[in-house]
Amino acid sequence: MKIKIYILLLILFVILSLIYLNSISVDQVDPVININDNVMHSKTQNNALNGKVETKCSECNGTGMVKCTACEGYGEITESVTCEKCGGTGKIYKDGNITNCTECKDGKITKKVICSVCNGNGWVKCPTCNGEGVIYQ
Repeated sequence: MKIKIYILLLILFVILSLIYLNSISVDQVDPVININDNVMHSKTQNNALNGKVETKCSECNGTGMVKCTACEGYGEITESVTCEKCGGTGKIYKDGNITNCTECKDGKITKKVICSVCNGNGWVKCPTCNGEGVIYQ
């Protein structure tokens, strides 16, 4: 009896899997992977025909990406901006007296902002291999 139930459950699983797989349209499959694979093979084949040898890029270790030098890989940088409270003077007028601004130091405030070079990723395309991970020589 248990075997029949397992067989029925297995058949049901297969049927539901087929229904699910058929419901996925071709548009939902990521074509970038296939396109990039074909491009890399095409470049490799073309360079092999031209007598060029493909070697792994030593700058990025074959990844195609290197640490952003602007933010040192953190994805954000510290920026110094003028204090809005004192207008950059470092002094405020309070109760008839001029005092030091409590919001800043010497009229400047430091804040962290997203790195505009790497868009906050911390990584950029390798300049040595142009992001391909390989060098053709």
